[in-house]
Amino acid sequence: MVLSVSPRVSVVIPAYNAQSTIASTLRSILAQSVTDIEVLVVDDCSRDGTAMVVQQIATEDTRCRYIKLPVNAGGPAHPRNVGIEQARAPWIALCDSDDLWHPAKLELQLAAAEQAGSRFLCTQMADFDDEAAIRHEPLPPSGHQLPLVPFALGDLLRKNRIATSSVLIQRALVHEAGGFDPDRGLIAVEDYDLWLRCVALTGKPVLRLEWPLVDYRKAPTSLSGNKLKQARKVWRVLGRHYSRQSSLFARLNQPLMFLHYLFSAVFLRLWMRSL
Repeated sequence: MVLSVSPRVSVVIPAYNAQSTIASTLRSILAQSVTDIEVLVVDDCSRDGTAMVVQQIATEDTRCRYIKLPVNAGGPAHPRNVGIEQARAPWIALCDSDDLWHPAKLELQLAAAEQAGSRFLCTQMADFDDEAAIRHEPLPPSGHQLPLVPFALGDLLRKNRIATSSVLIQRALVHEAGGFDPDRGLIAVEDYDLWLRCVALTGKPVLRLEWPLVDYRKAPTSLSGNKLKQARKVWRVLGRHYSRQSSLFARLNQPLMFLHYLFSAVFLRLWMRSL
């Protein structure tokens, strides 16, 4: 398919050694019911065949564009910023290089954005480890709106409820918020840091479509080790947020929000794993 003159959505995908998954990701995006899109794959100096796979797909569908960074950035924040800077559409959709989308994801999000006047939306997601076993839930009959759940700043401070690969956000809002912070100390939470800045800036909640429109590829991890490292990074993100507050009372909320995070994201998951 040929790239439209004025795409409605720019999809930004950071990629590093994604040869085994990037083709499936791109096919799920290029198969969207919304066709006036562009897809920017920003390669963070992959050492495998990522470039070859993406460039082959780009010859078949000119809506896909391959961008290679000159130096490895060591994390997804800078590649995402590069993609957003080169994007031409008013809306930015984010996706990781191993996740998949429901064919109607963008269509449903754009309709919800217009209906609600929202600048920032996300969706539910479903985990998978076998691509062949994915079965999308049937959508409600035509004319039935999917439920929208608002997540205000307080909700996000208690827990990051936004899956990055599900985000649809106005490009202007990302610019106003300063984009993703490429600080390597924020790797794995650089998205959370941006969400907080965007919601604080607008004063309006993020709207989540309550339907699993993103398939998240599970990877083997060490639950306790990774969660504890993640907790330290979340503490830093919360500290950055509260340092921007003028009220001393607001700053005192940081340890309370962090304790809430620890309980919900670490202890409960460890307890459930032990059952």
